[in-house]
Amino acid sequence: MKAYTSYILRRLKPLFVFFLSLELALRIVLLIRDRAQLDPEPLEVVAALLMGVGYDLAVFTYFMLPLVVYLLLLPTRLHGTRADRILTGIFYFIAAYILLFDAVGEWFFWDEFSARFNFIGVD
Repeated sequence: MKAYTSYILRRLKPLFVFFLSLELALRIVLLIRDRAQLDPEPLEVVAALLMGVGYDLAVFTYFMLPLVVYLLLLPTRLHGTRADRILTGIFYFIAAYILLFDAVGEWFFWDEFSARFNFIGVD
């Protein structure tokens, strides 16, 4: 079971790194963009970034649920086959597209409301 868990984690790693990097970069860019209005203390910045990483880990858990379910339901003999690589590649592409679309949307949402996505963004 340990080998299977490490296999699933290895398959999630590229999107995990992309997701956390993109979200952290977005937070830093928005902070730099409005630093004059915010005037944050260095420890407040670190605390906010760490809290953001915590939220990102929770979001990533839900975001990757379809891929994890797919990997758990896929018979072991089919792991790494051409069809599996194609389906995983399609999922990676769709996930990356959604994440980039979300990042661009947050940039414009920040322009309008000076906040990250919230219930207004969902509406």
